[in-house]
Amino acid sequence: MKGGYDPQWGYDYKAGIVEVTDHLELPYSLTSSFTDGGSVAIDARANVGYWKGTINFIDLTATALTENIKLIDAFPAKYKILEIMVDIVAAFDDGAGPVSACTLSVGWTAANYDDLIQTQDIYTGATQYGDSAGELNYTAVQGGIRPSWSAPSDIYARFVAVGGNLDTLTAGRATFYITYQAF
Repeated sequence: MKGGYDPQWGYDYKAGIVEVTDHLELPYSLTSSFTDGGSVAIDARANVGYWKGTINFIDLTATALTENIKLIDAFPAKYKILEIMVDIVAAFDDGAGPVSACTLSVGWTAANYDDLIQTQDIYTGATQYGDSAGELNYTAVQGGIRPSWSAPSDIYARFVAVGGNLDTLTAGRATFYITYQAF
């Protein structure tokens, strides 16, 4: 478009002036499927959004060593994940129970769900993951990673316990932060 004003994006093509508005909404919002819900915050920059969700130890109900929890249902095709951070607010532990270790990974490929965050310890203490390249399992191309160009992708957090089932945990809280870009 040459010349004119585009009210959706707040851009005056003739004058080359960009107006930033805090009412800009993405054409798609991300949803979560865990009990603590999830939230989407909209950035004033065009096409950038933030997703935040929390998983508590009580959300881990599997009488098994492994449980996959869907963080985002149908992350849209062509969308790019710009950043991911996981804040282990409280370590995942079962007190004096049989669990001797617990790990977390995040991704979309069912083999290990570790496309974004490699398998990390969440048993020994509160910490953050995603702020070091060694914790990420991808190389950012043009500032991020696209799970798929052609189809939506579900994003999962995989929890794995050693020595006891995940439903025996009595403590633990992880908050996930994802910055994404729409096209």
